[in-house]
Amino acid sequence: MVNLLFRRLNFLSITGDYTEGGILTASYEYVGGHEGKSIYNWYLHEVETDPGILIPEVSGCLQYSVTKDAIGKFISFRCTPLRYDGIMGESRTCMGQEHILEMVLSVYINMR
Repeated sequence: MVNLLFRRLNFLSITGDYTEGGILTASYEYVGGHEGKSIYNWYLHEVETDPGILIPEVSGCLQYSVTKDAIGKFISFRCTPLRYDGIMGESRTCMGQEHILEMVLSVYINMR
């Protein structure tokens, strides 16, 4: 019997706060039978067109807490869909909408 259920992602997105200390969350929709342990990776990019450097400490996570190392860089999330029986689908990558900004603290002094 041939199993014709294709493993694929219908959409992939990154939402959240693109500043140091912020939280970015990746989300996706899996199609193709019962999902197994799909593979998640986050990458930092100097420019949007470079292949990026893996952020190993958040491999396997859907959330990334933005660190100081990411300031001024772009971020991407890659998901490789994996069906429960180990059959892999095609990886897809989503590039963040903007580069990571430095946290700006402001102090307000009320002098009355």
